[in-house]
Amino acid sequence: MAPPDSPSLAGKTVAYVEARMLSEMGALIERNGGVPYPAPVMQEVHLGATPEVKELVDDICAGKVQVMVFQTGVGTKALFDSAASQGKESETLQALAGVTVIARSPKPAAVLRRNNVHIDHMPSEPFTSADLLTAIEELDLGGKEVAVQAYGAPNSHLTQAMEKRGANVREVALYTWGLAEDVAPVLGLIDALESGQIDAIAFTSQVQ
Repeated sequence: MAPPDSPSLAGKTVAYVEARMLSEMGALIERNGGVPYPAPVMQEVHLGATPEVKELVDDICAGKVQVMVFQTGVGTKALFDSAASQGKESETLQALAGVTVIARSPKPAAVLRRNNVHIDHMPSEPFTSADLLTAIEELDLGGKEVAVQAYGAPNSHLTQAMEKRGANVREVALYTWGLAEDVAPVLGLIDALESGQIDAIAFTSQVQ
């Protein structure tokens, strides 16, 4: 039996398909005694200033959005970048001062703080939709116009729960997910899985 302080992975090869934090994931696996096998399968595809995004920016500036939920750092930055492309970044940031701002996790919170946007509510770890709903359970949503920044896929659990509390909810996508441009690592991973070279594989998001 291995001593208590032995690395938990003990030389095992661990594949992971995370794209955004390749080095961090690799370092984490190595710190625990494993051999990292990176094979990014997905990449973010930014949608730009779609009609839905333009409408959201316009409505924020016009004071028509009363509650704004930021779910990811990437999406938060994409919204501000879209506002800037429309010449409305400053106006958008100023308008958010009159909006109830909810950050789902530290990542969107960091982007908001860099842009001097206040944060009214943020859940505790592990920052799930259920945690977010708990964090805002005292917030009156009746008749409120709520905008939710989507994180690449619809979050029906969150939007439906808010609608049940009387909110008018729209979920706006600023990016989606597509297959990685370079699929060679993924094809290599498939071969490695078939030949038994992989001891474990880590998935860090539902879309993967």
